[in-house]
Amino acid sequence: MITIKELRTKPYAKAIEVYLVFRILTAFFVSVGALIGGHSPLYVLRSWDGKWYNLIVLHGYPHVLPTVNGLVQQNTSAFSPLWPMIIRYLSWVSFINPIVLGLILSATTGLLATLAVAKLTERLSERETAERAAMLFVLSPGAFIFSMIYCEGLLISLMVLSMIALFDRRWWRAGVAAALATLTSPAALPLVAPFAYVAFKELKNRNWKPLLATAMVPLGFIGFIAFLWHQTGQFLAWNRTERDGWTAYASLRFPFHVLANFLFDPIRPTLQWHMLFWCTIFAGVAAWLVWQSKLVIELRILGIAFIALFISSHPVGFRPRFWEITFPIVMALAMRYSGEKYRRLVVISSVLLVILTINNFSSPAIFP
Repeated sequence: MITIKELRTKPYAKAIEVYLVFRILTAFFVSVGALIGGHSPLYVLRSWDGKWYNLIVLHGYPHVLPTVNGLVQQNTSAFSPLWPMIIRYLSWVSFINPIVLGLILSATTGLLATLAVAKLTERLSERETAERAAMLFVLSPGAFIFSMIYCEGLLISLMVLSMIALFDRRWWRAGVAAALATLTSPAALPLVAPFAYVAFKELKNRNWKPLLATAMVPLGFIGFIAFLWHQTGQFLAWNRTERDGWTAYASLRFPFHVLANFLFDPIRPTLQWHMLFWCTIFAGVAAWLVWQSKLVIELRILGIAFIALFISSHPVGFRPRFWEITFPIVMALAMRYSGEKYRRLVVISSVLLVILTINNFSSPAIFP
């Protein structure tokens, strides 16, 4: 029988321990707070995007886009299908409440994502660096997302697997993992950048397989768009839902608007805009850190592509949960800092994580 002491000597044991403790404490305090406030703990834990994923699990996607005065209203067409499909079918098989199952899967895939990021870091550096990356990942300010019914754990795991396969020159495996990632969320589309870079290099050797792998990356998202077209009869169903329902669209002006909105009148902006301001500042610093890091060029390109996508996404911006998705950031930090500087970084990150967790589950002022 394996003892607790032996378990603690396993790779990334400290990070896993911290991860599990944080999930348990978050669930406990959220449940207590919800009961005091007269709410169901499951109602609180399935909030925000979790509500929409649960609707997909229960009812699927609409055949007709809901509109008011010609504008498409918020509906499930904005959310990619792989994550709710997994919850739906496992719920059918196991007879577990889909909300409970979604929370279990989110925590489980979050742990898998932690191990995947650590393994990728160890592949490029050494065990100690990977241990630091794992700890920074589980204590990142956006790690509270693994206590909600969000797809981030699955998304990050698939993206890391696709990059590992890319480095191993297993082109089909890389393409399939990347396509599944874009079927999970369009946030995975920046994978096209490092794939295209590798494909360009391999063309010098007349190797066409990386180019095919690159073409496979967006297939998950393209397949979802095609499904919605067939389902609703509208080719732009996803785009109209995002733009009309959530006023969401790509805007190169958005990060400058965020900065100007705060700098010219730092008192007026809401708490949401204050967070966006500091996250945008951090995004700029993170981009510099990633580019100047010892990461291989493919991961540096991926990190910059993630940051560019998120800071230009109106009205979401580069918010804390995207720090998790942009996993090259924690890898770069783990490679750059050790000793006392690393410990200070862990403390700062932990404090921010606690603050954002409390705010996320107690107030609608800032969405995840």
